[in-house]
Amino acid sequence: MELATADPATPMTRTRPAPGVLPLRFRVPASWPEPSPDWVAANQGWTPPLGWTPVVGLLEAPRGWSFWERDAVGWERLAGPHRTQAVRGIVVGAIVFLVGVLLLTLHSDRDGALAVLFWGATLFGPIDLARNAGDLIRTPQSVLRTARATAARVGADIDELAYAEIPAGERPGADEFVARRVVEAWSFDGTWPASQRHAVSFEVRETRLSRGRRIGTMVLAGAAAALLIFVLAWSATAGGRGSGALTPTAERPPAHAQL
Repeated sequence: MELATADPATPMTRTRPAPGVLPLRFRVPASWPEPSPDWVAANQGWTPPLGWTPVVGLLEAPRGWSFWERDAVGWERLAGPHRTQAVRGIVVGAIVFLVGVLLLTLHSDRDGALAVLFWGATLFGPIDLARNAGDLIRTPQSVLRTARATAARVGADIDELAYAEIPAGERPGADEFVARRVVEAWSFDGTWPASQRHAVSFEVRETRLSRGRRIGTMVLAGAAAALLIFVLAWSATAGGRGSGALTPTAERPPAHAQL
């Protein structure tokens, strides 16, 4: 691959992605050209295969080279919501377990229908807690998967936009367009044509699984709270009736004693 020469009519710039926009920054090996902002946005987390170089004749990256490093602000924008959801799930799991234990303690009938529900809470609570704790531990891997998936979508949007910017009569075929984009993406002096530096909105779309888990956590927390309130109210009512029945009352004299 050869680097494209700059078109004098095309403005060149050293513009790079602003800090905090993307979760990862590309670490350029020595003697390599620098990738364009569009390339960095569209290839977040991608690891070049062994022996790959952006330009023919360049030295390979050192073995074990880490091509990406975290951008503190951009990474946290993705990790924060994931971590919050996991912590929320841990708290809800603990609450469900404690509610189940408390209700089993208050409920005298250990074999009734309600007892089955309470035992279920004591079992499900720790399971949900452990699952969310695992998600919390795996936050870096989850963020990296999210970054890669989002980058693929962003890259497709950028390519579509770049193609639409070419005058209708000058648009090349798909293969030629892709090849041109690859060549333009690398620069030794850190300047790129306007077609390689689009404004990027690296917004993560909530998946159905994530949305379902978030809603499920909210429903579970609400159900646990409602169940606790119901049983406490029921116990208080039953206790009140019981105490009334046990309260001593003045005995009426028998009928013959009144005569």
